[in-house]
Amino acid sequence: MPRLPMPGTDDGIWGDVLNEYLSASHNADGSLKQSSVVAALPSGSLPQSTISNLSDDLAAKANTGDLAQVATSGNYTDLTNKPTIPATASDVGAVSVDSLDTQVANHIGDLESATKSALDTTYAQKSDVPTGIVTSTTITRIIASTDPDEPLQDGDLLLVLPQPTSLTFFTDFSGYTTGSQPNNWTQRWVSAAWTVEADAGATGGKVLRQIASSDARRALSWDLLDAEGSARANAEIVFKWRVAASSAPARGFMRGNGNAGAETGYYGANRNQSTITLAKYVGGTSTQPIGSEAAISVTSNTWHITRMRVEGTTFMAKVWAATNSEPSSWQVSTTDSSVSAAGWIGLVSFGGTTKDFDWFGCGLDGATAPMVG
Repeated sequence: MPRLPMPGTDDGIWGDVLNEYLSASHNADGSLKQSSVVAALPSGSLPQSTISNLSDDLAAKANTGDLAQVATSGNYTDLTNKPTIPATASDVGAVSVDSLDTQVANHIGDLESATKSALDTTYAQKSDVPTGIVTSTTITRIIASTDPDEPLQDGDLLLVLPQPTSLTFFTDFSGYTTGSQPNNWTQRWVSAAWTVEADAGATGGKVLRQIASSDARRALSWDLLDAEGSARANAEIVFKWRVAASSAPARGFMRGNGNAGAETGYYGANRNQSTITLAKYVGGTSTQPIGSEAAISVTSNTWHITRMRVEGTTFMAKVWAATNSEPSSWQVSTTDSSVSAAGWIGLVSFGGTTKDFDWFGCGLDGATAPMVG
């Protein structure tokens, strides 16, 4: 067992004894042996595996100088590329109720051009909507993003929606009194006899009949459409008709205005038994045709259907026998800017004969006119 040299007894060998003693815990280069350090520790205080990996762990440690500041401070403000946390509702684009009040008022005119003027108004919770936020019946619904049981507050988001509306109209004259002029239709230009008459073969059991003995500019417009204002400027009409004399025209008209002698509006479509045409009145002056004409075939006392449309400066029409399918394309079409304002919409009777109308449909503001079949 290694020991330290003993004075007086190890003469001549004391150096060898000392070296043997030191080599028990030192390497040849003087460094401590790892086994000697472990042996000196209390049992179980530092596992051999921990000591074996200590050098690797120390080599892989992070140096404080290499860390971001937030790693040692723990402060959110020391983060880099951090998102902005909204502090108020305006930071996310919300507007106050007072501001929304002003914006809605500024856009009333725009909404009036796109919605009907006589619509009901509905709110998410009517009692909570601030006074003055709605100043027109054209604003039809206000939906709050908050709980409907809670009052509106600054920062609440509101969605303003137009009421879905149908700008299509139809009548088969069955609801009108027989022997009388339809009560919500008005004669225009030259007076004439327009009466509702019983007809078992008609769609609704009645027809609108116009009887005349001479040529004149006679028109009848549907008052119901006048309530739609500027929406009438772009319109489509479709109607079923028959004439006692095949050469007599039974026409529709749109954008109508003026008095007798100063008539204004677009009209058409059958000019006689063989021609479909588009025409106009401007201040009493008639132009016929405007654009090209097309060939058709009209038979007396036989039902036919006419569809006409005016949109912007485009005016078009088609005519077909009621027993046939509707033509897929317009038979005549032209552009004209003489009459641009919205006006009366209805039927025109010029020649002297009997004309019957089974039904009449109208679509406004780009809508397709409804029909039977």
